[in-house]
Amino acid sequence: MQEVKPSKKLKLGFISIEGKVVNWFQYYRQTSKNPLGKEFSEVLMRRFRDQGSGILYARLASIRQMGVEKYVQEFELLVSQAKPNSEDQILAYFMKG
Repeated sequence: MQEVKPSKKLKLGFISIEGKVVNWFQYYRQTSKNPLGKEFSEVLMRRFRDQGSGILYARLASIRQMGVEKYVQEFELLVSQAKPNSEDQILAYFMKG
């Protein structure tokens, strides 16, 4: 695998963002003196990381199966963001859905 320079990683990452992150990034890029500088990833994480770990857990508790594959995809996405404390906790959320 080729090594990607940090400055390129940010530019490549922009390609995959969507939803409210796109709107936030467009505003940030217009108002920041160095929008892809070192502080960008810190600002991005601060803005979106902790904005709702409680919301993530609520979403984990409320999702229901809507077809196995779609449920598993949504579940994995939420688990990766919420980072539950134990395998038992993950299993409990999964079985509830």
